[in-house]
Amino acid sequence: MAALPEKHRAAIHLHYGEGYSVEETARILGVTVSAVKMRLKRGREALRREWEDM
Repeated sequence: MAALPEKHRAAIHLHYGEGYSVEETARILGVTVSAVKMRLKRGREALRREWEDM
């Protein structure tokens, strides 16, 4: 997870790690709900690629 860009890591941590909703995560990060959804999607894809490469 450390290899992820900070914006993806922050969204993943808040949403999955801390349990905030997408809307709450957007408010905390000061971005739109769409931006959070895209950051989560791209972060998951990057993590999936990391696991597949292992």
